[in-house]
Amino acid sequence: MPDVAALTRVCQSCGLCCNGTLFRQGKLRPDEVETAKKNRLVVIDDGPFFSLPCPRFDAEHKSCTVYEERPNTCRGFECRLLARFAREGGPIEAPLEGVRRVKEIIALLEAKGMDMSPGAPRVVSGDGDDAFEIFTLFTELMERLERDFERAPDTEG
Repeated sequence: MPDVAALTRVCQSCGLCCNGTLFRQGKLRPDEVETAKKNRLVVIDDGPFFSLPCPRFDAEHKSCTVYEERPNTCRGFECRLLARFAREGGPIEAPLEGVRRVKEIIALLEAKGMDMSPGAPRVVSGDGDDAFEIFTLFTELMERLERDFERAPDTEG
């Protein structure tokens, strides 16, 4: 089983749960709404929810700038990749490579003109080999997001 430092390193190499790649919004408990507003999260009252990407996520340092006051849904989130690494251990390079590959695919799709911003429609277009490459990359991305970055089945949030 990996130590806390290895688990933290894997988690902080990512940020997909904060930057809008995985989710468009996070759920707030009623008692968290005022703290979320104080921390400048964009609160959506019909839920209540907060919009993602989170404005308090520091992408450069891969960290939450309101970590001690982050919502319960953030506190309780654990992706399948991290849960698997915690359970099975092994070399840290494997989960780090999974994170790196997903970020690479997103960058490649953006370079090919696909809008990967949160909430954008995922439309695969192009001609011939270019369309095939985009479709192949997009398929790999969806498979990896489902396999590795969805909420681990045994976590709450």
